[in-house]
Amino acid sequence: MKQPRVLCISFDTAVSNLRCAALREAEYAVTATIDVQEALRHLSRETFDLVIVGHRFAAADKYLLAVEAEEKANIPVLLVCGASAEKDIPAAGRVYALEGTAGLLARASELLSREAVGTQQSAAQPDGGLYAHQCAMLFRDDDEEDNELFRFADRAEAGRLLGAQLVTYSRHEGVIVLGLPRGGVPVACEVARVLSVPLDVLVVRKLGTPGQKELAMGAIATGGVQVLDVSTVKQLCVPSEVIEEVAAAERKELERQESEYRGNRPPLAVAGKTVILVDDGIATGSCILAAIAAVRKQGAARVVVAVPVAPATARSAIGMEADEVISLVEPEIFFAVSQWYDDFSQISDDQVRSLLETSIRSSSVAVAA
Repeated sequence: MKQPRVLCISFDTAVSNLRCAALREAEYAVTATIDVQEALRHLSRETFDLVIVGHRFAAADKYLLAVEAEEKANIPVLLVCGASAEKDIPAAGRVYALEGTAGLLARASELLSREAVGTQQSAAQPDGGLYAHQCAMLFRDDDEEDNELFRFADRAEAGRLLGAQLVTYSRHEGVIVLGLPRGGVPVACEVARVLSVPLDVLVVRKLGTPGQKELAMGAIATGGVQVLDVSTVKQLCVPSEVIEEVAAAERKELERQESEYRGNRPPLAVAGKTVILVDDGIATGSCILAAIAAVRKQGAARVVVAVPVAPATARSAIGMEADEVISLVEPEIFFAVSQWYDDFSQISDDQVRSLLETSIRSSSVAVAA
């Protein structure tokens, strides 16, 4: 079966990465750009089955892209548009709701099917408008966040999309994936599965500030690693003895978790390997910085940090410590990792252990085969 070719034109790189990851996971051949003129050049030189146009482009650019697509090759156009532009769009009666990447894939599949195209043509408005018969428009409310379309269904979906962005590391013998418990393990499990590489955990514990445990003043990791957020410590005037007290308690929990998750199984060897560190998102960055320090201490040859979401400020700081940072969404306005997931349920120790055991069994079967 022919792999459908899609031209994906998004407003910015972060949005483009997320859309393209979803499309590639669904086995579409994707050409991506964030530039209208480059998109027009692609349309004039190449053949595509579908064009997706981001909602934040100006109306004139949307018209130009849609007309070019339909006049050159009668290509269906999937337009993501804001409510404020609705009155300016011909054939505005063809408006469809989009819910996350699943909605994008469902609409793309529908437009690519002959039956759906026929339905679109028969239902088109009499005047056709600039978008003629095959342009589906995706609508969302003005008061939604710009990236609201791209909330992950759950950690597993985020992991699959993240894995699609890491395909250059697929099936490499010198690559391992380490998930940060607890929430990072379901994401890491999917990344390891997509890449067909071994999975393990790297236990990291946040050092919460006194009276406000969710606010990190640092973190500890396997191997005696400790990092501190000096600005937070100074701002809150946290005494060194309090830091040590918190760290001592977290070290006990770290040791308990390592024993709980692995049992008698030794950790994967890190020395000389490319290590992909995976979490379900980054807030302050303390935990992932501790994880980077831990694997560097163990002799990792290359450290890649891969997360579904990270605020732009934290990503910059982490980029100074890691060899590569991959994040699907990098919002400028960021409150919590949970806001980027529909399902952000707590992960239990039992779930972490089960995911690890399942991954190890799958790897053993693959090696035996």
